[in-house]
Amino acid sequence: LLDDIRTSLNNHSNINQNQLNHKIVRVLYVVCNDDPTNGEFQSNDPIKNKAKNALNRIDLNIKLLQTFLSEIMFKNFHTRRTFSLKTDLI
Repeated sequence: LLDDIRTSLNNHSNINQNQLNHKIVRVLYVVCNDDPTNGEFQSNDPIKNKAKNALNRIDLNIKLLQTFLSEIMFKNFHTRRTFSLKTDLI
């Protein structure tokens, strides 16, 4: 999808990038200020349940979902399309 947009912009230089209605998925991991676990999650291994590990797992899984969607679109419509992804891992 991004390659198609770039090609379109290159071919039609008079198109303003703001005219493209491009959607971005932003993933959030919310931790409340008064959370006594500080963003930790349930796990059998207490070393692997930290917030940083949760962020890494979420990042990997959303990228897998993005890839899966692209492959399903290709299978059904013979073109790879998916959503753009914005992650800000700390």
